[in-house]
Amino acid sequence: MIISAIITTIFLLPVLLLIVAGKGDNLIAGYNTASAEERARYNMKRLRGLVVASMIVVMIASWLPLIVGATRNGAFLITLPVTLVAAFVTIILANTWAKRG
Repeated sequence: MIISAIITTIFLLPVLLLIVAGKGDNLIAGYNTASAEERARYNMKRLRGLVVASMIVVMIASWLPLIVGATRNGAFLITLPVTLVAAFVTIILANTWAKRG
């Protein structure tokens, strides 16, 4: 269980840091394949913040079972719902709040 949390953190942390620095915009799913016209419709500061917040939630969700002392089966029941909710909220906010009005 701790290995999966460490691996998740090892993969997400560098991507998170690149996005915070403004160098990883092409790592944001959907934005990397959008045309220049579609990219202009997004507020990048908001989109970056949203993606970073979502990644932080997923990292915390991977460590949460260890923090609360859940068993192997309990870890799945904690991590999966938190990750799914973070994904749905990110999709909705990326298409509403992060777009230029």
